[in-house]
Amino acid sequence: MSAVKIIDVKGLDHAQKHEMIFPGIEALKPGETARLIVEFNPKPLVVLLKSQGGLELAYEKEGPDEWILRVTRIAKKEDKKQLTELLTELQENQPELFKGGHQLIELDLRQIMPFERHELIFQKWDALKPGETLKIINDHDPKPLRYQFEAEYKGQYEWEYDQSGPKDWMVRIKKV
Repeated sequence: MSAVKIIDVKGLDHAQKHEMIFPGIEALKPGETARLIVEFNPKPLVVLLKSQGGLELAYEKEGPDEWILRVTRIAKKEDKKQLTELLTELQENQPELFKGGHQLIELDLRQIMPFERHELIFQKWDALKPGETLKIINDHDPKPLRYQFEAEYKGQYEWEYDQSGPKDWMVRIKKV
């Protein structure tokens, strides 16, 4: 039995995820398995992979902060289209699968001047669609920011600490 390949793309931007996921799955030989780890339900990818055929898919974990999808190649690759071609077709023909706000924007504030931080955060926040998340990394507890969110966006966000000090604070702010 061969080792399971781990493809952990949590926190990466969309392009980086594609660069890791598709070549990793394309390279699977019959009987080989990959465990795909993401921070959202990879429903569009599941539809895409099922349409390709020759793969067995099963969720090992389903949320809320992490999904693990087991992908096993069960048949020899024949004249199937490349995953990237299938993804393009799927995006064109079923764009509703790609809606739903699974994007995670990461913003590292530690090297940004303090007086510039809130403006930058709210620029990124305003660009988010409902369901999308802004993850900030800060060198102090962003309680003043949370107070500002509560005053200006009450009921429109979810606030969750990933890390609370002592050196860095990481917070996910999801637009609801």
